[in-house]
Amino acid sequence: MTMNSNIKTKYSGIILAGGKSSRMGDNKALLKWNGVSFLRHAVFKIKQLGIKEIIVSGKADEECGVHCVRDVYHDRGPLGGLHACLGKIKTPYALVMPVDAPNIPLFVFEELIDYHQKLLAEDKLHNPVVLWEHGNRIEPLIGIYPAEMADQIGKLISDRPAPVFRMLDRWENVCYRIEIRDDMIVNINTRDNYRELKAMENE
Repeated sequence: MTMNSNIKTKYSGIILAGGKSSRMGDNKALLKWNGVSFLRHAVFKIKQLGIKEIIVSGKADEECGVHCVRDVYHDRGPLGGLHACLGKIKTPYALVMPVDAPNIPLFVFEELIDYHQKLLAEDKLHNPVVLWEHGNRIEPLIGIYPAEMADQIGKLISDRPAPVFRMLDRWENVCYRIEIRDDMIVNINTRDNYRELKAMENE
């Protein structure tokens, strides 16, 4: 990653941890991997990137030195969390990541920021969302989002929930391909997912 002094002023970190964890049965943010909670894994990665402001969507129930933000529009899914957090950040852009994918390596986020900065330098696109693409998947909740998107998200979800890709259809976005091992990508949504992750501890 090409680190520069603008990282702290350009980017905030948003951790999406406001899900109901209905399939897991427990608060996923507080699940442990290698002796550390999922939330702390996410916070540590963001700090390693040089990002200072970190906002968590939802109630984290843990002291990590981060600001927790409640949704403005309740029961709106991930867009509800994105809307609330983008409206609070003090920087023009945010690196967004879910709390339930602790095994994604740091270099994925480094390369996303590098690519975003390259797009800004080229000045060919106006405030695009940059999403992570791998294999045959696009990850709508892992990428760079502009703060000015908050108003448009709010208009979309004010009356009813909407999928993230519906918002992305209305906003310029690009994908950046970064390939990693499949076992690093699994979102921990169920007890079986969690057991699979625990089997990889300390690898």
